[in-house]
Amino acid sequence: MKKSMKMYVFIAVLILIASCKDPREKTVWDYIGDDQTVSMDRFEDGIEEMHKDLIKHGYMKNHDCREMECAKYHTNTNGDIERINSLMSDNSNTNKNHSSYSTVKEPVIQEKKIVKEFPELGFSIETPCPLKDVSEQSDGDFLVNYAGTTDENDDKKIAFYQVMVTRLPVGYNNLSASEREKMIDRLLEEATYKSESAKPIRFSYDNYKGYEMTSHHNGYKQKGVIFSKENLFICLTVISNDKLDEKFNKFTNGFKTIKTIKSDNNTIETKKSSGITNGLVYGYKINAPCKLLKEQDYRYDYAYKGVVETANPDNAVVYMALIVDLPMKFSEMIESDKAQIKSNLMEYLRSKGKYEKATLNTTNIFAYNVSFGEDGINYKECMILTEKLVIELIVAAKQNIDNKSFEDFYKSLSK
Repeated sequence: MKKSMKMYVFIAVLILIASCKDPREKTVWDYIGDDQTVSMDRFEDGIEEMHKDLIKHGYMKNHDCREMECAKYHTNTNGDIERINSLMSDNSNTNKNHSSYSTVKEPVIQEKKIVKEFPELGFSIETPCPLKDVSEQSDGDFLVNYAGTTDENDDKKIAFYQVMVTRLPVGYNNLSASEREKMIDRLLEEATYKSESAKPIRFSYDNYKGYEMTSHHNGYKQKGVIFSKENLFICLTVISNDKLDEKFNKFTNGFKTIKTIKSDNNTIETKKSSGITNGLVYGYKINAPCKLLKEQDYRYDYAYKGVVETANPDNAVVYMALIVDLPMKFSEMIESDKAQIKSNLMEYLRSKGKYEKATLNTTNIFAYNVSFGEDGINYKECMILTEKLVIELIVAAKQNIDNKSFEDFYKSLSK
């Protein structure tokens, strides 16, 4: 019984707190309700209820909403307060005040904001338009890449909104706290290189470390923010030539941290391709479940890497194609040089563990597979010697690597 009484008291306190909310912080939708669409009559009633509340608390002068056409000239709560107080301060009668209305722009009743939740990633975003998955329209291994548009039929007012999310590279958990912090700082700074201006910020009330950036894109002004949240990099962008700062501030203020919910299979529900054909050097191609991006790696002449992301970073899988140019065609080398190259490659394989011959669908001098583990990461590698190249095809992950996935990867190499 005591427990029930405590619960009733707690609920009563919550109701009391809610009822004490400053009316200046409310909008007309707090008085109308949660309906997505409302009639004009209901909207006018909501404005009148909101204004009565403001009058009651002493923030707005007493007036007749119907006579002052408050619904017609509504902008936002503070805008209404300024307008009514200014008009009512005039010593002339209210009829005279109507002559000042001609300077007020015809208002538009805005639709309610749309909230897009990403529970697997622990955040939501409030947007003025629906967001759609556009990951297949752009390069890069995004965990999330959603975008939407407002006023798309008006070139002057059109605005593009985008939410992009990537993860820290696989293996970051093996770094010390200071090393991880330095890596995050470096990656955040690198993300600003193509912007025209960038400044360090602390984003949201959670003080996420990040950068605010500005630039231009296809003749439109662009403003964005990138910040790190746990093991994520989150980028929010607005592109528009109409009230960009206002739209950007509303968009970024709509970011909220929510409880993270893991899906049953630990994967984010984004559309993944079952096989992407990736072009390599000298006409070679290879299929992988992700896009392989060219990277700088001083150990190789050419390096291509991609990641299949999951909601749980420990389940991410990295695919690599690492290539070294031979100084000349293998067939044109003297026998001692040929023997030395083969010996070096075989020594490398022996150092990694038990190896075995691999069968490929493309011409090669030899090819071997080897499986090994280093620093808590599992590797499966196919070492290939061709007439011009040494090619290493590698799959790496913290969990066990499926043999079929690895075989599909290295056997897809073609020219």
